[in-house]
Amino acid sequence: MEQQHPFPWGEVVRYLKNSALHPLQRGEMLSRALQEFLACLPAVGTALIWPSERAEVRWKIYYVGLRQEAMRRWLSARLNPSLDATIGVLQHDLAHLVDMPHSYLMPLQPSSGLGSGLWLVWTAGAPLPDAAMDCLERIRQTLEAVLEVEHSEEHYFSQSSPLHDRAVIEALAQGDSQALSAFLSLTRLAGKADFTFWGRVYQDVIEVNTHLGAKQGGFGFAIPHGRGVGGRIVTYGTPIVRVDDYRNSSYRDPSVSDIVDSEQIRSGIALPVRYSIGPNAQVAAILYATRRSATPFSLPERLLVQRLARLLEPLPLTRRPSSFLLPGLPQLSDHKAAWYDLVLHANRMEVLEAWVGQYIQGTIVVTDSEGAPYVMADSEQLEHLRAGVGNPTDGVQVLSPSKLA
Repeated sequence: MEQQHPFPWGEVVRYLKNSALHPLQRGEMLSRALQEFLACLPAVGTALIWPSERAEVRWKIYYVGLRQEAMRRWLSARLNPSLDATIGVLQHDLAHLVDMPHSYLMPLQPSSGLGSGLWLVWTAGAPLPDAAMDCLERIRQTLEAVLEVEHSEEHYFSQSSPLHDRAVIEALAQGDSQALSAFLSLTRLAGKADFTFWGRVYQDVIEVNTHLGAKQGGFGFAIPHGRGVGGRIVTYGTPIVRVDDYRNSSYRDPSVSDIVDSEQIRSGIALPVRYSIGPNAQVAAILYATRRSATPFSLPERLLVQRLARLLEPLPLTRRPSSFLLPGLPQLSDHKAAWYDLVLHANRMEVLEAWVGQYIQGTIVVTDSEGAPYVMADSEQLEHLRAGVGNPTDGVQVLSPSKLA
């Protein structure tokens, strides 16, 4: 049985990630995260000194805990445009704050250099146990990731971005190659990926044939639901799958691993793009971002790619192109697994004839360009079919490769 962490910080991290994914609700999500933090850790107060988007105000204060109004005023009086100066003042004055217990002061400075802030925690007792310190560190790293995403937003998600144009998203949903290429290029840039690709979801398979950054010509594959990375996302509703080393991953599937290995893919992330917004919404596509080195995607990179995917939602529902169509015959359904299995693995003409016969609800005999059947046992049946061609009421048509070309 899986052991529960003594400090259930999962909800705190969830709210923080949502603050990165939903910028219009960021303030609310950060406050909720601080409230959850106090509920799971022996602390009496916590504050965030957060960059302000307003030019005339350098910092915003989020505080949850004892003496809320008094502590907000106390913190506001010690803020300086310089983060280092603010830290210096707080370090001095916190030691003389007699109305509050022991405090932890943690600078928030992402390794990318994007953004900075400050997190303070007043604990009910000191020192904190190791498990609580691990909890603090995990939350601190997530806060830094949110800061990095916030400071990258103007670069990737400005109002001038074509992804704010629903006409572009409509074109992308219809499979427009230019729109897909532009989106995959932006994903590659935001996630610092080597290779990005797009999988269209059908009723039984995910079909990948659009990509950016491939070294091999003709990259693409189809994988059934429930298998591989994309198939499991569709089947189990996973919001994101992270693969740190594909060569040693449980997500490897023998039907596609050779194709993926041919591109030297080692690490990657995959996430759904849905037809509507909500946890149970139908998945329309899978977005993949990968690297040719075993370098896992950082949390800020994963959040940025998730933001990009969310911009497409709800992806318009589109009519699927048929992969096999002849005049007078019905279009194929949205089920493609049987067709791919036939194309990839069938080595007997009888299998092809049986499959197409089910599709047209009739009899089919495949012939060569000279009109001879590939399956000799079909010779007599072919003669009967040809004899019926002269009678249009029989609805019989003999097709050879030359007529299908």
